[in-house]
Amino acid sequence: MAMVQSRSRNSSRSTHFAVIGGGVIGAASAVRLRQAGHDVTLVDPGDEEGRTSFGNAGQVVIDAAEPLASWHNVWTAPGRLFAFGGPLDFCLSDIDLWLPWSFRYLAACNPDRFKRGTKALRGLLERAVPEWKDLTASIGRPDLVEESGHFQLWESETSARRGLAAMSNADVGPARWRAITPQERESLAGRFAGQVKGGVFFENTVRLRDPGETVRALWKGLTDLGGKTVTGHVARLQATDDGVTLTMDDGSTLEADQVLVAGGARSAALMADLGIRAPLVAERGYHLRFDDPHWPRTLPAILFEDRWIYLSSFDSGVRVTGFTEIGRPDTPSDPRKWALLERHLRELGVQVPETVHRWRGSRPTLPDFLPAIGRLNPRVLYAFGHQHIGMTLAAATAQAVAELTSANTTPQRLTAFDLRRFG
Repeated sequence: MAMVQSRSRNSSRSTHFAVIGGGVIGAASAVRLRQAGHDVTLVDPGDEEGRTSFGNAGQVVIDAAEPLASWHNVWTAPGRLFAFGGPLDFCLSDIDLWLPWSFRYLAACNPDRFKRGTKALRGLLERAVPEWKDLTASIGRPDLVEESGHFQLWESETSARRGLAAMSNADVGPARWRAITPQERESLAGRFAGQVKGGVFFENTVRLRDPGETVRALWKGLTDLGGKTVTGHVARLQATDDGVTLTMDDGSTLEADQVLVAGGARSAALMADLGIRAPLVAERGYHLRFDDPHWPRTLPAILFEDRWIYLSSFDSGVRVTGFTEIGRPDTPSDPRKWALLERHLRELGVQVPETVHRWRGSRPTLPDFLPAIGRLNPRVLYAFGHQHIGMTLAAATAQAVAELTSANTTPQRLTAFDLRRFG
């Protein structure tokens, strides 16, 4: 790759931003920065399927206000382990990474921190849907946001009773829900081999038409606005009083006035170059995707809570997602996860064809299950660590990044996401 030079730093023209990471967080932020008048270069390795957002279930889950760092999840974790058929697993070869992370996780389960985290997440979630609608409209693609709602279903009378009780006491952010009607239950049970005994429907959630298509549209929106894209892997990041230098793995460099680190699960290495230790792990998720001409395209996404799997459909096919596998991004995949997803589908009466697309991605997750959104110094901003809700919060995060570039201090609503909370 040829050397890419920015404008002279002494020029009076707009700031040149380098955005590291072309997934949904980085791409959305790059668009908003360009719309704010900055020169923008988006840097990404170019592996579309390697981005976590590619395999997302596509639902904007504004009900996810309670951080997963809670004592309830600690006490119930044994029953959710993969060894017992659950979604939670740990890559033993990566114990040196996730063991110290786990101690920080336990500290984050402090009830006061949990309450503060819930309040902070709720503030972002309240902006999630309107920001997505505004962002997609601004690039000429309002069709990417679909008014859909989504179901959360239970497969036994006992789990339905417990689930409804838990929902009544949970903070679901700005989401609105109701119990499913007898007609809905009967229709869903007929589709899923009778495995529906109860559930709720979230009335005001939306989904993105297709996660991969959404990111591609953001890239196009950026270039249509005059932004640039560079394909390559950033091996080293340096920041001085004069600007920032990105050194690529082929030895070439890119210079800019400021940088936004939005590299997902690989952001920790870049922050380490700047002297910041970000306690980040990869929460690896798996999915299967396949064609089913009989699947209604308009059927809302479905969370089968007893199985911890999400079913959704896009123009690219039906998708089932699941698993929380703690480790590093590059640790080899575990084929048993795909096999279990197939078993779940068969038990639900879903016909799985011979040709199935298998995917694994890495959700970037910090111990308190809050994202990192903030400014490290006058040259460096960051936006990563969005765990399961990166697609949900991407547009709201992008707007927050734009706000950070014009504010002298961090807005109060974003202080909970400052990376320096980890010391």
